Amino acid sequence: MRYTNNQNLHPLIVKAATRNTYVSKGEISVTTLIDSPKIAFLKKRYQHHLVMDVEDSLNALEGTMKHSLLELADISNADALKAMEFAEVMKRYEHKYLKNAKGEKEIVRRKYAKKLASMAEFAEDFMQQHFKDFREKVMLEEVMTYKFNGWILKGQFDRFEVENKALIDLKVTTVWTYKNKTEHKTYSWQQNIYALMIKKIYNLDVDKASLLFWFRDFQKIKRGQGLYPPAKVWEYPVKLLPLDEVEDYVIERIKLHQKVETEGEDSYECTPEERWAEPDMWKVYKKGGQRAKMTLYSEAEAERWKAENTDGKDEIRFFKGRSKRCEEYCLVSQWCNQFKKMQKGLN
Repeated sequence: MRYTNNQNLHPLIVKAATRNTYVSKGEISVTTLIDSPKIAFLKKRYQHHLVMDVEDSLNALEGTMKHSLLELADISNADALKAMEFAEVMKRYEHKYLKNAKGEKEIVRRKYAKKLASMAEFAEDFMQQHFKDFREKVMLEEVMTYKFNGWILKGQFDRFEVENKALIDLKVTTVWTYKNKTEHKTYSWQQNIYALMIKKIYNLDVDKASLLFWFRDFQKIKRGQGLYPPAKVWEYPVKLLPLDEVEDYVIERIKLHQKVETEGEDSYECTPEERWAEPDMWKVYKKGGQRAKMTLYSEAEAERWKAENTDGKDEIRFFKGRSKRCEEYCLVSQWCNQFKKMQKGLN
């Protein structure tokens, strides 16, 4: 990934936003599994050509910062905090040395990576010994791996309260996302897959799961109106599904991704949900007006509504549907054959 800084943001922000803390484990992550196999395939193929502006990564940075604050909220001992931070840094540099362990410096880099791994292990052992009671009650940011249908799936939950058997995931997002049914479906599967992996790896049951929404754009004046959330931070329960049903879903999704890996991007078409597709719309306006009286999804419906609800002088305006993700947010749309066809009006 290459970053641009088109808005000339402060170097401190640039450094924080572009810092890579991701450690690769397994063939596929839970979030990638749920998402489009086509996008995953193209990201892997063009990974060295991907470009993102720093400004577009600030939401992710904000989420990481708030995750870190909540992760440390239960731990008051300063030595414990330092040990956790030290272990994370050592893991990060271990991964960096191993990734670049090629050519003449391979032996030296692998030697350093081994030392870094030992130091990270020491810091984690310190945490385990001195804060055993806490670790037995709460599991934080645990990285899990488990093999399904020949692929190792990687998942990392935010918080699992062992005694309460409660799984909690923080989502720093917008009110629109909270109200969007597609996103709720994605989040629900994510939590259910984590519950499945916790059972398989730790043999622990998850009795309840929830999403802790933190809204960036919350407005007090709209509190509780219709589907609008009642608070800036709001806990939303997730329905837990039978584990065998969740495992069937995981295997089905892995097979889809494996098929695209084998047969190429054209073997799968992104669904309207994955494209964040908006349908064609016909809106009824008062002549010369700026706010629509009604939005309908066929011209016939719009004409009928206009005839039944207006004096006939109102006007109908047509808005062509679009795939918002493809047009504005997808990093690989420029290489996507499906999107190219859509642009030519072939889909």
